[in-house]
Amino acid sequence: MIKKRNNLNEHIGLTIMFTILLAFVTFSVTPAFANNDYGTPTKLKTTAVASTPAPDNAVEANKGVLLFFINPQGHPCQIQARILSENIAEFEKYVQIQAISTTISSHRQYFYQFGIRQLPSLVLLDSAGGIVQRFSPGIHEKESLLSTIKQLKKK
Repeated sequence: MIKKRNNLNEHIGLTIMFTILLAFVTFSVTPAFANNDYGTPTKLKTTAVASTPAPDNAVEANKGVLLFFINPQGHPCQIQARILSENIAEFEKYVQIQAISTTISSHRQYFYQFGIRQLPSLVLLDSAGGIVQRFSPGIHEKESLLSTIKQLKKK
């Protein structure tokens, strides 16, 4: 009985060590493109988010803000980033797009603040920084985004 228990403890210990080792290797090995923020087009602003989510220039222009929560290495996030960047001129008539990235440590607080657990996620804010619309996580096409964003302008 004691020998079986020792074998079980040894097995559990090895499993935990293997899991930790696997996690370490997975997160320490980064693809070559990780440093250049691949998948986040330069047209989308990822440098800073104001302490209140609506940046000052968006308030002055009476524009809303579309927060784009992104993991630059995630394929669905890359697709959503492409949709936004290809149509940025059209979107920015109504809102400023602010990309919030998992790769920027100072952005983590916004993931917590808005309760973001799945990516890509989009949150539409009015010019005062209030939440107008939380889009379901996943990829959204240009037409569905524009129809919702245009409603913001009418309010």
